[in-house]
Amino acid sequence: MDDPSSHPEQFPTDAAQDVERQRLFRLIEELVKWENVNNEEVLGRARAEILKATDGNPPPLLDPFAGGGSIPLEAQRLGLEAHASDLNPVAVLINKALIEIPPKFAGRPPLLSQVGGLGDTARDLAYRLYTICERKGWAQEALPYNGLVVAWSEVGRLAVEKAKETTRRERLFEV
Repeated sequence: MDDPSSHPEQFPTDAAQDVERQRLFRLIEELVKWENVNNEEVLGRARAEILKATDGNPPPLLDPFAGGGSIPLEAQRLGLEAHASDLNPVAVLINKALIEIPPKFAGRPPLLSQVGGLGDTARDLAYRLYTICERKGWAQEALPYNGLVVAWSEVGRLAVEKAKETTRRERLFEV
């Protein structure tokens, strides 16, 4: 998005440019508030600004050193095509899990509620990968696996809760 000063035909004075700049800053301030993370009104306004700034054809975003993937993840949240890469293979795996895989399963029922005992196998694998990383002294690499193992009971609880919601919704629309 260009600074308003680069569009003198739309914002001919310093005052007009400053008003537009402040309007855009307020939108950014709203976007970063935690309570607006899923606020479709705010996200819609941001998406509209992106489309306006790119003549309706936003370019794909590439983050070649994505690390934990926050930039491409936010880009996707704003409706942009996002690509991520990194030199660290653990970061690449995290980005695949955050950016590439979820869109493929959007709108489907939660997987954990359908896999039965395989969920426990996945948890055991994450714990095994954590212990291997820890033994080799790869503290940073071990953190995501440890986080998954620690959060597993909550993941399972949410999967069951989501499965119940899906079932309730299906019953609402039964003929």
